Amino acid sequence: MWEWTGVRVDKIAFEGVTFDADDPLPEQLAQRAGEPLDPTKVRASTRRLFASGRYRDIVVRGVRQGDGMTLIFDGVPQFFVGRVSIDGVRNDQLTSLLKYGTELSPGTALTQGAIPAGSDGIKQLLEQQGRHEPKVSASTTTDKENHQINVAYTVDIGPQARVGQVTIIGTDPGLTVEEFRKIGRLREGTRVTRDTTSNALARLRAQFQKRDRLAATVSLQKQTYVESRRQVDYEFNVNQGPEVKVSVEGADISKRQLHRLVPIYEEGTIDNDLLNEGVFNIRDFLQQQGYFNTTVEVRVTGTDTTKQIVFSVDRNLRHKVMAVDITGNKYFSDEILRERMRVRKADAYLRNGRFSPALVAADVAAIRALYRANGFDQAEVKTDVRDSDKKANGEPLKTAEIWVTFTIAEGVQQKFGAVNLQGVDPSRLTAVKGLLNAQSGQPFSLVTLSGDRDAVLSFYLANGFDQVKVEITQQQASADAARTDVALNVVEGPQVSIGRVLLSGVELTRPSVVDRRIMVHPADPLDQTALLETQRNLYDLALFNEVVTAVQNPNGDAPRKNVLVQVTEAKRWNVSYGFGFEAQTGTPSNNVITSPSGTTSSSQEGKPGV
Repeated sequence: MWEWTGVRVDKIAFEGVTFDADDPLPEQLAQRAGEPLDPTKVRASTRRLFASGRYRDIVVRGVRQGDGMTLIFDGVPQFFVGRVSIDGVRNDQLTSLLKYGTELSPGTALTQGAIPAGSDGIKQLLEQQGRHEPKVSASTTTDKENHQINVAYTVDIGPQARVGQVTIIGTDPGLTVEEFRKIGRLREGTRVTRDTTSNALARLRAQFQKRDRLAATVSLQKQTYVESRRQVDYEFNVNQGPEVKVSVEGADISKRQLHRLVPIYEEGTIDNDLLNEGVFNIRDFLQQQGYFNTTVEVRVTGTDTTKQIVFSVDRNLRHKVMAVDITGNKYFSDEILRERMRVRKADAYLRNGRFSPALVAADVAAIRALYRANGFDQAEVKTDVRDSDKKANGEPLKTAEIWVTFTIAEGVQQKFGAVNLQGVDPSRLTAVKGLLNAQSGQPFSLVTLSGDRDAVLSFYLANGFDQVKVEITQQQASADAARTDVALNVVEGPQVSIGRVLLSGVELTRPSVVDRRIMVHPADPLDQTALLETQRNLYDLALFNEVVTAVQNPNGDAPRKNVLVQVTEAKRWNVSYGFGFEAQTGTPSNNVITSPSGTTSSSQEGKPGV
């Protein structure tokens, strides 16, 4: 066909994959009808069609007709995952779990082998639930018009497995098999579920912790399903490890509080990182009580059978924060700055105040960040800590005193100069400008610019521009060194609209009830926020167990995409209403009862006369 370069293309035809009359994709091809054949444009057109995601394969050929030709794009259409259903399972929660196990996401491209892989995923999940003999079959229905394939899995979950034999291996388990079964609740014949082994391991580790065996190891080595007796045999590796004693020297900390401060109890293991974290937590705990100069060290001693972990604490003298002063601040008041500070003066609530070198450093960072977010790029914060343990006359104090001073050098405030928007279509310029918080003359802030960029991105994504890019450039204004000119450069990219809204699963619910709550419509810009709102609206009806909203062909570069709204209706309950009355006059009495089914019966009983 390349020998026909320069021949007039009278017509462009599509085979295999067809397009609606109003689909914009054919008009976006580089090679157009009425123009000479150009191999470069044909290649670009082929790439554009394949990038749309609607083709699995594509071939280009031509038919010569006198001085002209017909260019034909012949392709194999790509089908997408439609509705995935699970039949044969009564439990709604298990049904949802099995759908997840298929790893078939509605709207995504359906690849070869994905359906058998879904069957394997269902079997693996059922095996975790104690169902080792499931039967799974899959069937498909093709919806050519909407380019999707619905997949239905028929599942027979099979018999429920039970706990069988339990074997323990390990050099020093510290438990007999009977004790292990009792603690782990692995009695023979117990139903096997997804949490059987995890719960057993958690109970056993907790038991070892009660015995101060913090380094104990308990793990599942192997589990084997025996089909003849429908039981699962387990093999565990258990080593109780050394007995670990944890103590604190130099401070009075309760055992309960120690369990909270030292993470080796929660993690069930001993390593340097956890011990160092315990050192930090103990130091922080004592600093909150006024011992601001506390030092903590840890050492581990002992043998293979017994270990001793000792936290050595030197609390030093107790302190009280007498004052926290702020100087040099003009732009922000003391109250605004103190809201962001953690160092506190002593008061009725904090008897000794709050202080530590780490808190001072954090407050310096918080104050600096506040100033720089408001245009003070050169702002600096210095601290002065005065510590005294003696009175003015030289006598020692029972509680040492600390004075903290934060000195702020604000510097020159930078402000926004010119704020420009580039690359925005004139029809959207007013709407995008209204989203910007950065205005000329306002304090310059990178936080403000970042927020504006996110707002512009959200606007475009809500209007179907899923490939939009926004870049920010800034430079010092030539006329004023205290002003910074900024520009938001927008690359809009193609706009994606909604082709069809494919609603499925509505059987008992009135369609009008559902339609009123669907916020996406054909020809609208593709808005992910509207999709989420649609899902939330349908869930709010309390009529559906599951609502799935998805975009068909999410990774394709097509200008028009279908939207899937799939619902699974909840079970309906039949409610019968009835009424009844009873009347009695004189003796004998006549009782008339109306039954709930609507039939009327009467009974007469005699009583002896008076």
